[in-house]
Amino acid sequence: MAKIDATVTATNAGGKLTLSIDKDPIKVPPGQHDIVFQLDDKTGQTTFDTGDPIYYAKGNACPAGGKNCEALTVDSCSDTLLTVSDDNSDSIGSIGYQLNFRYGKQKAQLDPIIINS
Repeated sequence: MAKIDATVTATNAGGKLTLSIDKDPIKVPPGQHDIVFQLDDKTGQTTFDTGDPIYYAKGNACPAGGKNCEALTVDSCSDTLLTVSDDNSDSIGSIGYQLNFRYGKQKAQLDPIIINS
């Protein structure tokens, strides 16, 4: 299975968390792929929300919850690494998703796009 790497960087400027990703949108060619999100935490207190690390749905809108796209499944998640399987066999187009994090005791989100072409 092919692998697509994406790095999420967490920084803290003046006590405010900033999240950014190096690929937005993530373009996925036809076939099965693992999308691997690596967290580069420069805050010392940011992790993936391992209990619910990602929401996703068909379309460009950022989903507020749930997993509503048959092409994606969560394979594994640790504090710093999330692997999502994308079975891009139907070229469904855009998939909106939200990555979920913990910043100390607070929740934080990042909402880029996946495009299955």
